[in-house]
Amino acid sequence: MRAGFMKVLFKVFIAVGFFALVTMVFWNWLMPEIFGLPELSYFQTLGLLILSRLLFGGFSSLREMSHFIAHREREALFESWHSMTPEQRAECFARVRSRRSDSSATDHRD
Repeated sequence: MRAGFMKVLFKVFIAVGFFALVTMVFWNWLMPEIFGLPELSYFQTLGLLILSRLLFGGFSSLREMSHFIAHREREALFESWHSMTPEQRAECFARVRSRRSDSSATDHRD
């Protein structure tokens, strides 16, 4: 498993490096002529990409991780649901309805 992780990590570094190189070439080709901006070195371009990811891309990997966790919880819920008898399912519905009515009564205070 460690070797597989290292392969993926290596591929990510190669992809990011290539993307930074392509971005640097396009920046240095277009931006100085169009907007009069200075040319960027490779590491400045890499820093710009990381900064733009933080500012505009957000932390989507954290959202994806929470989605994965929610998906696992949902699967566990469905498995337990299918193992219930019809009486247990009705009891579960009754508990959920009572929680909803309790919470809706407290939510609409004046």
